[in-house]
Amino acid sequence: MAEVDNPKHAYLKALLTRVQEIQGQLQKKLDKPTSNMESGKVWTSKTATAWKGTLGEKTGAYNSAVNALDDELSALLERTPAKCSQEEADAWYREQNSYNRTQRF
Repeated sequence: MAEVDNPKHAYLKALLTRVQEIQGQLQKKLDKPTSNMESGKVWTSKTATAWKGTLGEKTGAYNSAVNALDDELSALLERTPAKCSQEEADAWYREQNSYNRTQRF
């Protein structure tokens, strides 16, 4: 039986590429607000000083979470073979089409 390109592998690879593009955009989202707060020019008070420290911590946590977005997807891609039988490919397409027909928004 001939092996064909695994459509699930191709899908996951494209999805990973897209996730990584979005990660690059998201990682920079809090840079400007954080630097503005650190400058002391946008808000000054005891509360602002306390909040500035909290924002720095939240930015670090946010960036760590954004960086982790692709970890599970990368692991799944590594476990998914690049080739499969034609029957497996057909089954994957059927499953996707079935899901798309029954999905309600």
